Amino acid sequence: MTSSSLCLFFSSFLLSILSLSLAKPHALLLPVQKDQATLQYVTRINTRIPLVPLKLVVDLGGRYLWVDCDSDYVSSSYRPVNCHTPECNLQQPVEGCTDCNMVHRPGCNKNACNGMPESPTFGTFGELAQDVFAFQSTDGYNPGPVVNTSNFIFSCAPRHLLKGLAQGASGMAGLARNRIALPIQLAVEFRLRPKFAICLSPSTSSDGVIFFGEIPYSFIPSVQGSLFMVTTPLITNNYSTAKSYTLGERSVDHFIRVTSIKVNGRVVPVNKELLKIDRLGIGGTKISTTAPYTLLETSIYKAVTVAFDTAMNKSNIERVASVAPFKLCYSAAGIRSTNTGPAVPTIDFVLHSDNIRWRIWGANSMVEAKEGVLCLGFVNGGVKMRTPFDGGVKSRTSIVIGGHQIEDTLVQFDLKQRMLGFNSLRVWGSTCANFNFTANPMKKSKKLLEESWMEQPKFAICLAPSTASDGVIFFGDGPYNFMPDYDLSQSFIYTPLIINNVSTANSYVKGERSVEHFIQVKHIKVNWDVVPVKASLLEIDREGRGGTKISTVAPYTVMESSIYKAVADAFAAGMSKDKVKSVAPVAPFKLCYNAADIVSSGTGPSVPPIDLVLHNHHVVWRIYGANSMVEAKKGVLCLGFVDGGAKPRTSIVIGGHQIEDHLLQFDLRRKRLGFTSSLLLKRTSCAKFNFTGKL
Repeated sequence: MTSSSLCLFFSSFLLSILSLSLAKPHALLLPVQKDQATLQYVTRINTRIPLVPLKLVVDLGGRYLWVDCDSDYVSSSYRPVNCHTPECNLQQPVEGCTDCNMVHRPGCNKNACNGMPESPTFGTFGELAQDVFAFQSTDGYNPGPVVNTSNFIFSCAPRHLLKGLAQGASGMAGLARNRIALPIQLAVEFRLRPKFAICLSPSTSSDGVIFFGEIPYSFIPSVQGSLFMVTTPLITNNYSTAKSYTLGERSVDHFIRVTSIKVNGRVVPVNKELLKIDRLGIGGTKISTTAPYTLLETSIYKAVTVAFDTAMNKSNIERVASVAPFKLCYSAAGIRSTNTGPAVPTIDFVLHSDNIRWRIWGANSMVEAKEGVLCLGFVNGGVKMRTPFDGGVKSRTSIVIGGHQIEDTLVQFDLKQRMLGFNSLRVWGSTCANFNFTANPMKKSKKLLEESWMEQPKFAICLAPSTASDGVIFFGDGPYNFMPDYDLSQSFIYTPLIINNVSTANSYVKGERSVEHFIQVKHIKVNWDVVPVKASLLEIDREGRGGTKISTVAPYTVMESSIYKAVADAFAAGMSKDKVKSVAPVAPFKLCYNAADIVSSGTGPSVPPIDLVLHNHHVVWRIYGANSMVEAKKGVLCLGFVDGGAKPRTSIVIGGHQIEDHLLQFDLRRKRLGFTSSLLLKRTSCAKFNFTGKL
């Protein structure tokens, strides 16, 4: 046997052993690093027999993993995908067949199934094929054994498609929502959950990470990125946004719904129609790893930059000359540094609900364009296209959230439930470069945690306001299905459950901890303005006093006197602006109004919303009119909050009325609370669980 034959034999033998050693990994991972010259994100994958390491540019919206097959593609395990086979039909739609009449080689075969690979600038046709690909497994804490598949489908591409890619790249790794991109192929092959998560590092010398499957996503120091994710639906664009596509093909990009934009907490005036996807597939918001910075349609860009510059001027930050491609640039000397980057006005993308926001802190909004100069890292994307065939510099998608804005943010794509989750690691004192790529053995306790992390003690409550209809309490994990057809487990906003080291029971043993459910409230807002309250009252002191807990025995939310007065004053001011007449109080309430002056809405009486801002500025529990107002007597609506006195044991006790028609999940092992927005926003309620057992 020749040396080359021996090499091939041992490569095949080794891959077979690896497959047997870990038939079903918990999850898979890929390292990813930012390229300094192109600002693209490059991963490394081993493929072929014998194994060859390839560098591939990550394309979040890419339909294929494609590689250059023109440049010395040598593999004993390469197989073209034939036309009219199940593998070919994984493409939707099928892109046709090709007959290459030249010498047969990888990328040039008869009766081969066509793919349509594309780079950031153009697309072309290429032969679909299968070959061996090897991936690192992981438990979420450390890398595990290498696993492989010999059936991975990819597209060959001509050499010229590499133009514009990072130096040394051999192709691109597509992470789109179709069946032939990396996430679904790996989920099917290795029986993983159809989820993946990306965590891009801003460093050009340290790796970020891409995960496939569902795991804790653990980062140093002991930060589990899967906890406290903010979630929003992934939506469908019925028109392809690819460079080349077949008529009738849907987009496989990852779109989300942005309903408004705020700068420094103030809504930016933009044309709301631009934020929607129109009947031609134009508009809306998608996420991209090939756009280095967020692109905004021209009118949106102008509105955001004007609002940002106005806020910077108020802070007396010196503006300096622009540095292309950016318009707004400032002297770095006048800007403080914080753990979330430069201290500049925050930019919020308000998502499907008013209290679900993607907050962009200074580390993700500002770019060091040159020494001593920080620029707002958003780019003018051009005016809106009228049709998909418009020429010139025009915007097909109104907002393209680019790589810089998602760096050091763990972003999870749940392809089955069509949900996006995101979590800024900087807020927790970590970064995307802090995944432990070393193969250190895990401690037994950590193994036990990992093995049981999906089987945790949880319960959920959903209280109905009706005295004639049942709400429901669940024990165990979801789904939590409510009529007409909502799995509310996909709509949770998460915040930590915190510990009060002193019991809050009426009778207890000295040294006993409280077993009640406390959460951290950092601020309170009424009508979007912060209410001035004493911050120390919102914290639990060493004697166990203060803080916020949730109660089902308190019928209404009870607040310490000074907090109550501040909230009531702010609420009364908001009602006064709306010219709503106050009437005589009805005990136990102090603020009451003529119901005839208050308009009804889908979320109850149309009154100023009350926000409990939780552990993070973009995690908000919004209390709409249905939960803030109480019909105290016929024709009279009162603010359903009660003065709890000057020195209560707990500063805020969130009572039953305020949690009605909300689903609250208590995860006791992970010590977190999940809560939905008011179910009235979804046109359902806690009374709509199906107790009959009938569809």
